Amino acid sequence: MEHKLDKYRSTAHTQRGLKNKITSAMDDLKTEGDRNLKLRFLIIVVVLIALFLYIIDFDLSIFLTS
Repeated sequence: MEHKLDKYRSTAHTQRGLKNKITSAMDDLKTEGDRNLKLRFLIIVVVLIALFLYIIDFDLSIFLTS
């Protein structure tokens, strides 16, 4: 039984093996997705890093010169 969305997935019927996985990953990198994907990803990463630094009580004053 085939899933409805399998024809749109790039990884649905790929052959196994390290070389095929790398080739598939490189092909996926070449295809361009949503325009705002990179911006959204960057915002999420920045928020997670800021949250992590807040939780560990990181002091930014070490980067400022007095």
